[in-house]
Amino acid sequence: NTYSSQISGNHHLNPSFLPVYGLMTPLTDNTVEKVNARIGVRGSAASSFQFDVNGGVGLYGNALMESGFFNADGNLVPSLTYSDINLIYANVLLGWKSSRVKIDADLRYRSMSFSDNDAKNLGFTLPKYSGGLRATYSLSSRLYAGVAVEASSWREGWCESEEVSAGDVKVRVPGYVDLGLNCGYKFNRKLELWLESGNLLCQTIQRNPFYAEKGLWVTAGVSLNL
Repeated sequence: NTYSSQISGNHHLNPSFLPVYGLMTPLTDNTVEKVNARIGVRGSAASSFQFDVNGGVGLYGNALMESGFFNADGNLVPSLTYSDINLIYANVLLGWKSSRVKIDADLRYRSMSFSDNDAKNLGFTLPKYSGGLRATYSLSSRLYAGVAVEASSWREGWCESEEVSAGDVKVRVPGYVDLGLNCGYKFNRKLELWLESGNLLCQTIQRNPFYAEKGLWVTAGVSLNL
């Protein structure tokens, strides 16, 4: 788990994620994939519909996990930890494409448990249910509009405290539903103007624990294909 790979998954990451009393735990370390057995089926139908359904079991040693700890002031701050985990997972990928409509759906199930339930296990589990749906409709050969939905169930985990008397505290990161709209106009094959919005439901979205998106947002851009 190199520092660069962790930054790509969480742009807020910095060395302060390692609590003072946990200096013996390295920020970067190896994760061992002991077992990853998967079975599934994928294919297409009528040249418009595509699917990929799979599931399996994974056993990981020293897995990197997002976590947190309560400092001396009683504030909960982000941290990292490594734990041995077991994972049962399933994925459903669906796609539909016609002359005017394009739909992509991604559904995920993750059931995470610790290899030693009696040990001091820290860190937030993965969301049990998550996924997304993106649908686009072409109003003409140049103009298109669409809707996107991303959702995740809650995550929970145990967090340490600098106050010995407080012990470990169970913390839950709430789930969310992120609803967005998008549209675009293609001037030609090379130049496209697009507009995208998100969090239209104004929920508190924590893709990474402790860092929340609040309120809706809008982004405009230009795509140039050379």
